[in-house]
Amino acid sequence: TMSSVPLVIFGLLGAVYAVRDGLEKRFVVSYLAIATIGCGSCAFHGSLLYTGQVMDELPMIYGVLCFLYALATKEREHRVRNAVGLLAYASVATTLYFTFGFECFLVMYISSVLLLCRLSYVANYPSDGSDKKGLLHNDKKEALFTMAACVYIGGFVMLWIPEQILCDTNTTVKHLYLHAWFHLTSTFGPISWTAFAVCNRCQELKSTFTVTHLPVTMMPYVRLKTAQV
Repeated sequence: TMSSVPLVIFGLLGAVYAVRDGLEKRFVVSYLAIATIGCGSCAFHGSLLYTGQVMDELPMIYGVLCFLYALATKEREHRVRNAVGLLAYASVATTLYFTFGFECFLVMYISSVLLLCRLSYVANYPSDGSDKKGLLHNDKKEALFTMAACVYIGGFVMLWIPEQILCDTNTTVKHLYLHAWFHLTSTFGPISWTAFAVCNRCQELKSTFTVTHLPVTMMPYVRLKTAQV
């Protein structure tokens, strides 16, 4: 349970700083989504009840949808269209979740994360010739995305999956607390990705920015230098 607390703390801290620095509301919502996932994780691992499981798993899907909106919505006129589409997907996903359970959740969540990774990769390396001068490429932005993807996906593959397979049969694995470590990679990954998304949006709007860290942590955070996003 305690390993989920950093999700709440850094999500809320990121939201406070995003409001203070005048970032777009989409990034405030992204940070709040991270905090909500942390609250749901605390509820589930602290109670081990079905209600807690729902509070843990559904916000994970909703959080990825918030991230997709933050990254994919470029023009003002697309905001309503994208929001309605993602809300419709959230409604269908919720219905399927309550109908088919955890296995369906896993498929929907992994699919959503892979889509987010794909769109993030395209944001770094446009393949349609729209960035011939490399204006949308930035080493810091690339580093944030690479770090976020490696830490989160690496945590899933190297910590969550072995824990699910071996924890009930191997006492040594059980005492390694792999799931708790997974919660930490699941904090650093989304926080880093949100910083990447802010970088990407700043470049789209031609705003200058600097990559720094949230107070007393190594959690990356992007601060605007000039015009507000």
